[in-house]
Amino acid sequence: MLKARCEATSTEYKSYKSSGGDGDETVEVTCPYGNTFVCGLGSGDSRGSQDEVTPKMDCKGIARVELHVPSASDLDGVQRFYRAVFGVESAVDEDGVLVVPFGPNQVLAFKVGTIENDNYLDGTGPHISLYVDNLTKTWVSTVAIKRSLVYVNPRFKRQAKSLDEALDQCMFRVLNIVDPLSPERTIMRLEHEIRSATKVDGTKYKSFVLKGE
Repeated sequence: MLKARCEATSTEYKSYKSSGGDGDETVEVTCPYGNTFVCGLGSGDSRGSQDEVTPKMDCKGIARVELHVPSASDLDGVQRFYRAVFGVESAVDEDGVLVVPFGPNQVLAFKVGTIENDNYLDGTGPHISLYVDNLTKTWVSTVAIKRSLVYVNPRFKRQAKSLDEALDQCMFRVLNIVDPLSPERTIMRLEHEIRSATKVDGTKYKSFVLKGE
């Protein structure tokens, strides 16, 4: 079932590798740029809705994205990064994994391990999207750490280089995760597309998936 969902989503993957049975299946997916992802079927979220696109689709969310950092000491820097930029409080669990919550059903998880593909060409690496309630605050928090954290991906037309452009486009990007205490050193590369939940006029942004009140 999970493999069928992935195949229905895109025909551009280089390879699949399935494991587990029905209900406990994972799929290892390699994209055209060589990035490998291990996907599992998460639970749905009743708060999500894009009725104008898929009115009755039983769409499951990504519950957890697990990433590697070079050393245990870097977990503190990652924790400080997400606290400073997004105001998110995280904690290291009993397995030594830093769990960063984004909403009640989704987390980013960081553990010590080998980063196998951190030298990819500009614009071809892993990419996650995150929605925030206050894009201005997030921009200011990012720039306060290091102005050059703001990133422009050459693959896309929307290229926010200033706060005004970010507000107009309802997004900006960050590529490098750094420790705010030593921002000159990059811990790892992970492109964050930081999107605003609302437009400048206060109305919901068209692709924001949570239902309005």
